Amino acid sequence: MSDISIYIENDKRSSIKKYKYYHYYDIYRLIMPIIKPISDLRNNFNEISEICHKNGEPVFITKNGHGDLVIMSIAKYEQILALLELYQKLGVAELQSGNPDGRVNHSEMMSRLRKRLNE
Repeated sequence: MSDISIYIENDKRSSIKKYKYYHYYDIYRLIMPIIKPISDLRNNFNEISEICHKNGEPVFITKNGHGDLVIMSIAKYEQILALLELYQKLGVAELQSGNPDGRVNHSEMMSRLRKRLNE
């Protein structure tokens, strides 16, 4: 197998990231989402299910040529939910870090904990 490299520019840092893939299909999937008509959902459900589980990517379902549904495996859905929860917690922590009123220094926190233990 030949080693194929793709360079994608990262807009945030203006640096270039390198992604290595070993098959053209992987490169194609990086660029294009998997889109299927709604008739495939009825006629080829097992194939769509296999794509979702094997590749770990969502499948976009179209109805009359327009996007209608997104189908993904439960594992991928749980991964997205966990990532969303992490981002929410990071957002709360960032807001709290900007508020000096709620902060407690290390020695104060240790004295509070010792006081709780001694009660």
